Amino acid sequence: RLPVWIKPPTKTRTKLILEFQHANNLSSTIKSQPNTEAGAQSKTPNILVMDESCLSKLSRSIYNSSYPGIEAAKGQVIVISNSIKEGLGWAWTRDTYIGSMRGVNKFKRIFLSWQANPNRPDTFLQDMRDAGMSERDVSEHYPETEEEAITDRNIRGVYYSKQMSDLRKAGRICAVPHVPDYEVYTFWDLGVDDSTAIWFMQHIGREYRFIDYYENTGMGMAHYANILKDKPYSYGDHYMPHDVEKRYLSDTDVALSTKEIAENLGISPILKVRKAKDSQAILNAIEMGRNVLPQCVFDEENTGPGVECLESYRSEWDEDKQVLGNKPVKNFAIHGADAFRTFAQGYEERSTEDSEERRYRNHGTGGSCGYLGG
Repeated sequence: RLPVWIKPPTKTRTKLILEFQHANNLSSTIKSQPNTEAGAQSKTPNILVMDESCLSKLSRSIYNSSYPGIEAAKGQVIVISNSIKEGLGWAWTRDTYIGSMRGVNKFKRIFLSWQANPNRPDTFLQDMRDAGMSERDVSEHYPETEEEAITDRNIRGVYYSKQMSDLRKAGRICAVPHVPDYEVYTFWDLGVDDSTAIWFMQHIGREYRFIDYYENTGMGMAHYANILKDKPYSYGDHYMPHDVEKRYLSDTDVALSTKEIAENLGISPILKVRKAKDSQAILNAIEMGRNVLPQCVFDEENTGPGVECLESYRSEWDEDKQVLGNKPVKNFAIHGADAFRTFAQGYEERSTEDSEERRYRNHGTGGSCGYLGG
């Protein structure tokens, strides 16, 4: 459909190849590749277009096998997709998009809501429902916001789907102020090459008020110590997973554990949460998370990325057996969700074991959700 004055002569035209002839025996080719794991491997395309990546279980493999050639050609990759949550390529599509949001990859995201088409009337979504589309199909094909497009809360296998949906309906993901008179407890998932995630919680009355969340990758403990110091919080206990006692080589004469390094930096006291020894233990801890979520409140602004993790934390899908697996998917959501699991497992158990005096130290007994109506 190029105008005649700019369109070069066509050299080859088949169902799979469109080739243009240029001067000096040069040509440019548009080629449709078969949907295999090889993708554009061993080729050097200037542009690779992956269309409806959410529907292909090979999206991740195609990208990984094609990228060396793209890089060699100093080319570009364009990924186009709806947000169909049960599509076999959705996990890679969503993680790539969220990676762009967080600045951890080179993609530049473009989100087009259903309103991007100026010819659609204000009644368009309702028109789609009236035409027979389910609420979920409308949400996936015609999202209104980025958050609606990328969140997995409505797909099968999301561990906290019902609980997080209930919290949203109850208005418990909202503005949650920091109360200076109460201690702030932290709950961690530790990583160096992977992300380290930290939840900040105040226990007031019967509520667990999550007022803050922080996540970063590739940083040492000194970085996280500074993050804690820069926040205007008076800290209680810091709950960390079992690997906090793993020892690393350091600048000292002896190898120090993460716990010792953190304590030397002023993060204290640190309470170790026992290791989940197998898949069933992980599922048991997730169940503890389900049980405690109705008592939780999340600050919408400061814990947004963490809430996103909880709404997207889901089980693996066994493609051969067509059943949900017994382990969580290792995607962007796992670090924030594991840090929350540190809370669900560690804080509750600690509260049960401790004396009443420790359990209610600085904990009030009234005022449940009083700030939600303001």
